[in-house]
Formats: sequence, structure tokens, C-alpha cells
Amino acid sequence: ITNMESEDYIEQETGKLWTNDNEIKDRSYNKNVILSTNIRSLASNHSELAQISKKYNPDIIVLSEIWNPHIGAVSLTGFHQLVAKTRPSSRGGGVGIYISKQHRFEILEKVNNLSMKCLELIGVKVYLGKYVVKIIATYRPPNTNPSDTIHDIDQLLNNLGNGNVVIAGDLNINLAKQTNITSDYENLLLSYGLIQHVKMFTRITKNSATLIDHCISNMNDLDAMVIHEMCADHQTILSIFGEKDKSKQNSRNTVSTVDRVHKDNTIEKL
Repeated sequence: ITNMESEDYIEQETGKLWTNDNEIKDRSYNKNVILSTNIRSLASNHSELAQISKKYNPDIIVLSEIWNPHIGAVSLTGFHQLVAKTRPSSRGGGVGIYISKQHRFEILEKVNNLSMKCLELIGVKVYLGKYVVKIIATYRPPNTNPSDTIHDIDQLLNNLGNGNVVIAGDLNINLAKQTNITSDYENLLLSYGLIQHVKMFTRITKNSATLIDHCISNMNDLDAMVIHEMCADHQTILSIFGEKDKSKQNSRNTVSTVDRVHKDNTIEKL
């Protein structure tokens, strides 16, 4: 793990870490791209996110642990205003989604108003050419009660309805190690026809490697790449699927209509 910079990629039992930018761009070329990561303070790591976003040109950015940013200070060129849910009076946590101005989107009000015991989430429905996808940003604090966790995830999945779904975020469930909660979690996903697509460690330190940042979907053509870029101390994930709408490939700065979104409601409090 400590020598990863010297190789094009690292093979682990859990999967592959992509470190060759040409390979990453070739694999994601002409695909719809969702970038997701735990950013551990969006305000502190905004410039790193902007650089990574410019490099890989995602359609959607899903963030865990945004903390409590000032919305006017965390805009990204080419993206709608951040859609977020933050903690009202404590540090940490918080989730957010940026959507490219190429795409229309709606707030998932029913999902966002669910009463959760521990899971933090915010959801939108995005129109990506022929794809209509519900995108959910999630964060589960560490050491949260396993029963509460399964309860919250079950409630979320039960309220998503039909259609394409992508749930991304730091769930602090280490899928590199088999435990009671990982079994319950994976069985729950399967019962709803969902698959967790991340197969590589997402938080790597000198002493540990864990797979705690997930991308869950019911789309068969979705593929998740864990790449070498980091905004904070978690690897960035690029989830790719389908093909881009050709009519929008050369219009990165086109402002699209936002359905049922009001600027003063794009940040909610937990």
C-alpha cells in the first residue's frame, strides 16, 4: 500500500485502485459520470474538489461529511447550486450533491423528509439524456448502532419507488471484512434488487485499508472505479454508466431548468 505511487494500479483482493489518468479517462469517455467522496469539510477542501472535478468532468458530485459550509463560498463552475443537508448545531456530518448545469433535476422531497435514527441523506432526481436517475447522498457516522443502521437503510429503500437509483456515500460499513452488519446490509440490498459496486479499499492509511465508501445501484451497466485522487483522506470514486446525451456534450455551461427547486431551500438542516 505504501508504494502505490510507483505502480499504474494496485491489485487487492477487493479490487483495483486506478492511478493511470489516461486509463481512467479512456474508461469514462462518453459515459455519464458520478464522482463521490468523503470530503471532511467542503469549505476546507473546496479547491481540491474543484481541481478533481475539472479533471474528470463529472455530471454529478456526491459528497459525505461536508460539515456546515456557507453555500455562497462553495460554488463550482458549471454546476447548479449545492443541494445539501447539514447538522444545525454540531461539527461534522452533512451530505451534498452538485448537478451539472447540463441537466434538469428535482428535489426528492419524500425521501428528504424521512425521519432517520442515524443515517444522514439528501436526494434528487436527475435527467441525464435517456436516463432518469434518483441520486441519494448518504453518510452514516462511525460506531452507530447496527440495528438503527439497517432500520434506516430499509426505510430509505422502501420509499425510493421504481426507477434507476444510485446511492453513494460513506456508510462506515467495512465490506473488506465480513461481520454481522455487513451480512445484514448486503442481504438487505439484495432483497431490493440492489448491488454495491465499489470493490476496492476507499480509505487507506499506513496501518489499515477499509472499504467504507459505497455506490449502490440497480443499474446493470454501472461500474465504479476507485481512483488515486483524494480531497481529504478518502479515495475518490467515479461511477460510470450509459452514454452521454450527444446533444449536451459540448454545452458544459448551458443552464438547465431546475424543477421544484427554490434557492433558499437547497440547504436543509437535519
